Amino acid sequence: MKHGDIYTDGSCRRNPGPGGWGAILVYGKHELTLSGGEIRVCATGSAGKGMSAGTDNKTGDDVVIDGAEVFVRTAGQRVSIDPSDPECPTKSSPKGIKSSHNIIVRSGSVTCRCSGGNGAEGLEAKHDSEISGGTVRSYCFDDGLNAVNSKLMGGDVFVCSTDNDGYDCNGGINISGGRLYAIGAPGNQAGIDNDGKTFQMLGGQVVGVGGYSSTPWDSKSNQASILCYVEKNVRYLALEDESGSNIITVRVADTYNPLGVLISHQDIQVGKKYKVVSFNTLTSGEEYCGVVENAVYADAVVEYEFTVENLMTTLGTQKKY
Repeated sequence: MKHGDIYTDGSCRRNPGPGGWGAILVYGKHELTLSGGEIRVCATGSAGKGMSAGTDNKTGDDVVIDGAEVFVRTAGQRVSIDPSDPECPTKSSPKGIKSSHNIIVRSGSVTCRCSGGNGAEGLEAKHDSEISGGTVRSYCFDDGLNAVNSKLMGGDVFVCSTDNDGYDCNGGINISGGRLYAIGAPGNQAGIDNDGKTFQMLGGQVVGVGGYSSTPWDSKSNQASILCYVEKNVRYLALEDESGSNIITVRVADTYNPLGVLISHQDIQVGKKYKVVSFNTLTSGEEYCGVVENAVYADAVVEYEFTVENLMTTLGTQKKY
């Protein structure tokens, strides 16, 4: 795949200019499947998309990553377009990867960096996002990942927004495996947000960091989760069991005050006692996408001691900005 724009109508031509078509555009009812190789895309124009598939939110307008290594960088800003032109929307926003239907990641890797202000999202699916393997890294001004519904069955996902939600779904969330670390902006932005709709936590490891987070439903889940609010600046939060053994240590930016952290882990069990501790200095450990393995620390402050009585436990209260 070489530089230039690729279309499924049989032509390969240059982008016509500001308007947000994208570096790789699959136009009409077609699936964009990337099953191998290394693909690097840069879109710098206004409202530009790194990759875009479909136009009408119908089955088949999917982006499928299954073995490829994909790197996308966008820097364009949101623009308004002439509403008298029936071919164009009234406004268009920059996206790393956009599908008018589903975004599906089965294997391989996806890295998106989108810095163009409002609307600059890493992955946007107008229907579902489905991740069952591979790695996803999304660093954005706006949502790191945005979809109507999302399923995480496997894989390693790290999404970050500097001004909005990290992992934003307008419908249901179903997590049964894999690893998710989602960072939302300080303030009234969430690490994970689905507007209070159905949230199933069935397995995997989840961390959501922000001013708050949506929470899994007791009635739909079988793995326990904890949402913890801390009203001070900290650099690390750790969850320990009753004996003091570390279950998970989370690295957070010390710009959050208050801080809301959602944790779901297979080692959290109903009926057991736990502690949430904070600290600012890590003695040793290996950090990988916000989670510190083999963490050793001193001078930790106990924020909460509690017993898990339900599959969803909330500690403290969200503070509105």
